[in-house]
Amino acid sequence: MKNAFKRIAAAAASLTMAASISTGILTANAAYGQGGNGTAIMEYLDRGIYAIRSGNGMFISWRFNANDSDYTEFRLYRDNSLIYTSKAGQATNYWDAYGSDNSVYRVDTVVNGTVKSSDTSKFTSGSNYFDIKLNNPDSSKYSPNDCCVGDVDGDGQYEIILKWDPNDSKDNSQTGNTSKVYIDCYTLTGKQLWRIDLGKNIRAGQHYTQMSVADFDCDGKAELITKTCDGTVDGTGKVIGNANANYVDSSGTILTGPEYLTLFEGATGKALDTIDFPVSRGTATGSTAKSTWGDNYGNRCERYNSAIAYLDGVHPSAVFGRGYYTRLTLSAVDVRDGKLSKRWVYDSGFNTSDPAYGQGNHNVMVADFDNDSKQEVCMGASCFDDNGKLLWSTKLGHGDAMHVGDLDPNREGIEVFLCHESGNYGISLIDGRNGNKIWHYDGDKDTGRCCADNIYAGNTGAEFWGSRPAGAVYNTSGKQIGSKQPSTNFLIYWDGDLERELLNDVSITKMKGIDNYQTIFTADGCASNNGTKAVPCLTADIFGDWREELVLRTSDNSKLRVYCTNTETSYRMTTLMHDMQYRMQAGCEQSSYNQPPHPSFYLGSEKGVPARPNIKLNNTPPEPVSGKLVKNLTVKDSANASGWQLVNSAYTGSLIYGDRDFTYTSLASDLQNSEYIMTACDSKNTDSDLAEFTVEEPVDVYVMVDTREEEANSVPSWLSGYSRTSLTATSSNDVTFVAYKKSFNSGDRVVLGTNGMTGYVVNYTVFVKEQSTPMAPPPSVSNIRVNYNTQYHQIQFVWDKLYGADKYGIAVYLAGKWRVQTTNITTNSYVTPKNLTPGMSYRVAIAARVNGVWSTTEAINNAVTVTVR
Repeated sequence: MKNAFKRIAAAAASLTMAASISTGILTANAAYGQGGNGTAIMEYLDRGIYAIRSGNGMFISWRFNANDSDYTEFRLYRDNSLIYTSKAGQATNYWDAYGSDNSVYRVDTVVNGTVKSSDTSKFTSGSNYFDIKLNNPDSSKYSPNDCCVGDVDGDGQYEIILKWDPNDSKDNSQTGNTSKVYIDCYTLTGKQLWRIDLGKNIRAGQHYTQMSVADFDCDGKAELITKTCDGTVDGTGKVIGNANANYVDSSGTILTGPEYLTLFEGATGKALDTIDFPVSRGTATGSTAKSTWGDNYGNRCERYNSAIAYLDGVHPSAVFGRGYYTRLTLSAVDVRDGKLSKRWVYDSGFNTSDPAYGQGNHNVMVADFDNDSKQEVCMGASCFDDNGKLLWSTKLGHGDAMHVGDLDPNREGIEVFLCHESGNYGISLIDGRNGNKIWHYDGDKDTGRCCADNIYAGNTGAEFWGSRPAGAVYNTSGKQIGSKQPSTNFLIYWDGDLERELLNDVSITKMKGIDNYQTIFTADGCASNNGTKAVPCLTADIFGDWREELVLRTSDNSKLRVYCTNTETSYRMTTLMHDMQYRMQAGCEQSSYNQPPHPSFYLGSEKGVPARPNIKLNNTPPEPVSGKLVKNLTVKDSANASGWQLVNSAYTGSLIYGDRDFTYTSLASDLQNSEYIMTACDSKNTDSDLAEFTVEEPVDVYVMVDTREEEANSVPSWLSGYSRTSLTATSSNDVTFVAYKKSFNSGDRVVLGTNGMTGYVVNYTVFVKEQSTPMAPPPSVSNIRVNYNTQYHQIQFVWDKLYGADKYGIAVYLAGKWRVQTTNITTNSYVTPKNLTPGMSYRVAIAARVNGVWSTTEAINNAVTVTVR
C-alpha cells in the first residue's frame, strides 16, 4: 500500500493520427469525458503482448498505451529476427505466416530512432485461448463466476479477482441455506496469490457480494473493497470480527448481526481496514421493516450494487448501493493512508416523494454526464452527481439492464438506454445530461433485457433493441430499421472493424446487414454464468491491442479460459483500459446483473479512431539508463524500479541494494573495478523478467546469486547458460554470494530474469566487465537456401547450422553500404517482413557468431542475391 517511490507520469494529450484507412487528424466527438480529463490517475500497463495460433501461422497483438507518443514505432521480432515494423498510425497486431507456438516474440518500442523498451510475449498459445488453472474450493459445488481485473503487484500486468458461486446460491427473495462465498486472486499465468473466505455470515447469490477492484490510493497497486461480516477470513488467514458468530436464521437468511466494509491488499488479500457498512439494514423483519424497506423478509434491503468512479476527477472511489426497489441508498468511500474514508451517503429513505425512490437497477454504471471532468453514478432511472446529490431522475422505475455511452455521436453528451420492469414497460433512450427522454417505446409486459451499441456499419450511430417491443431494432432517432432482433445479453469488440459484435452465452455474432446476423465464433468446452442472463465471467481489454478478451469458465469449472481475437485490424488505437469511462465501467461489469462496459467515445467505421486519452499514469517505469558498458538498462519490475541503480563500480563496504542498507563485507577483487547494476532486494518477489540491457563491446556478465538458492536447488533457470565461478562475496546481513558468468558480444541483448526464490533469500546483483581475450573468427555460414512467398512477398533464408554458433546475423547491401538488419537470430533460418517490393533485388549476407566473434568478412564473401517475387 505505502510506496515511497510512487511515480506519476503525465501521458500525451495530443490527438492521434488516424489509421491508414482513415483521413487526416480526427477531433473528439460530442461525448462528455472523451479521452480523460487530464488529471485522472490511472494504472501503468506494460506492452501486453500475446501470440496465438491463427490458421497455419501465429497472430501477435500488443498494447498502444496512453503514454506512448503518436509517432511511436514498434518493431516485432520472432526468435530475434525482425518480421514487422508498425510505424505511426499503423496497427499493433500482425499475422506471422512462419511462426509457431514455440516461437519467441518480442516488441521493441522505438521513439526517434531509440529503443525505449523491449518486451517479450508472456502469453503464447497453440490455440486461440489461454487457460488459467483454478483451485476450486469444491468441484462438486462451485463454479467460477464474476471476475474483475487489477494490477495488484504493480508490474504492469493485470491479475484476475474471481468470485466463486456455489450451486445452492439464492436470490434475495428465496429462503434456504447457502454455502460460503470465496474470492480468489490469480495471475494471468495461473498462479494463485490468495483466497478470501467471506464466511458463513455472507449469503451466496448474485445480488449479495459485489467486488470493487482498483488502485484506490494511487500507489501503483490495486486493492479490493467488498462487504464482510464476523467470520470472514482474509488472504493471510486472519479472521475479521468474531470467528464463532453465526447469524444464519432458521430459514437460511442473514438479517441480523454487524455488517462491515473491508479494504483488502491486492497483492496478499490481507485485510487492511474494516469499517461498518455505511448504510445498515436496520430492522429487516416485522412491521418496522416494512416501513423501512417495503418488505419484512430481507429482500429489498439485501440487494447491493457496486461501482468505481473518479468522483474528484483524480482518484478512483468505491461506490456501494443498497436497495433500489423502494428505498435507494448509495455510499461513496475513498482510501487514504491505508484506511477507508466515507465520502458521502445518499439515502432516499422510505419516502415515495423522494425523486430517487425506487429508481434503481440491478446494475450501475459511471460516466461524466455533466461535463465537469468528474464522473457521476447512474443507477438506471436515477443519476447521482460526483458530490452525492441527485443529478436527475426519470421516474421510470426499476429495470434489469442499461447501456451508458456515446450512443448517438451526433448528439452532445452521453446517452443512457434503459428497459423497464413496471409502468408502461418497454425501452427508453435518455439524455445523460438531464434525464430527459429522447424517445421511448412501450412494452406489453416486463421488459427484462435491452442492448445498444454500434453493431452495423450501414447505419450511423448505435442500434437499439429490447425484449419488448418484440422484433424491433431502432436507430438513434427511434426509427425502426429492422424486424429481427439479435441477442440482448452482451457485447464485445472482436473483429477488425470499428463496429461491435454480439456476445450471447459462448457465441459471438456479427450483424452483416439489416436482419442478417452471422455467428463468427463459438467457445467450445466453455459455459456462461447466471442462467438465462448467459453472461461471461468478464469481457475487457485485458492485453493485446484495443479489442476485448472474452473470459469464460470451462465446462468442468476447473479453469478460466481467456479467448483472444486472432483477426487482424488496420486500426491503431489506445488501449480501452486507458479510457476513464471504459476502465470504470469494466469495474462495474461484475455488479449484480452484469452489463458490458462502453467507452466515453463513439466507435464506428464512419467516424474513424477517437482522440488519444489525456490522463496521468501511475507507477510508470523509469527511462532506460546507460553507462560505459551497459547500454539502455530498462527495469521491467516497475513496482521496485526506484531501488535499481547503475553505478561505476562496487567495492567492499559498498551498498548492495537500492532498497536496503546491506553492504558488501567482502567482494572478489576481479569484480571490484566492474560496472555494477545495483538491484532492489524486493525484486526477488517479482515472477517475471526484472530488467534488460544491451552491450556495445564484448563483455562478461557476472550474476551474484545467494548460495541458499543453490542449497535449495532453486538457482534461476535462465542462468543455465551461465557458468558457475569461484568468485564470491559476503554481506553485512550474513549472506554469501557466488558469481555465475556469461560472455556477450557487441550488440547483444542481456535479459535479467526472476530471482528464482523469494522468502528468506535475497535478490541477485550484477557486475559487467570488459572481456580480456576475444576469440578467433569462426568459420562462415554455408549452403544458403532461398524460399519465396509470392502471396506476401516475403523471402525465407535457410542455411546449415554452424557448430559452436550461438547467434546469426543478416546484412543487406543498400546504397553502397552493408546495413545490418538483425544480429539476434538463434535458429538457422530467417524470414523477411511482409510486402517487400516485387522485382527488387538485394544482396544478402549471413554471418555467424562463435565464442563471441562474428564472421563478417566471410559472410560478405558468401553473400547471395535475391529478387522479390
